[in-house]
Amino acid sequence: MNFSTASRYISQIRRHIVHYMCKFVEKDLRLAATRNMTDIVWQALRDPRATIAVGGGGGTFSEVYTHALDSYGLELAFKYFTCSMLTLRLAGIAQINVCTPFVVIC
Repeated sequence: MNFSTASRYISQIRRHIVHYMCKFVEKDLRLAATRNMTDIVWQALRDPRATIAVGGGGGTFSEVYTHALDSYGLELAFKYFTCSMLTLRLAGIAQINVCTPFVVIC
């Protein structure tokens, strides 16, 4: 299957699934089955990141970028971050780090 075609179809339903996952209450997220299911779904729906390596001279320059700020991912990350359970807060911080664009120079 063509990656760009598959990502186009997934992006159409992504917003609805993330909104559904944000409706879980903290009591549900404490259950291992619900938390594992949301992690698996999030891994499948996460926006792909691209890496560009530009060589020249004495070194290379790698840039990791996104097309736009991932507002749906940040909404889910905020939901995790505001939970009282430490594991969920750490998962929220990790998702915030993934959702924000950044540049890495090697």
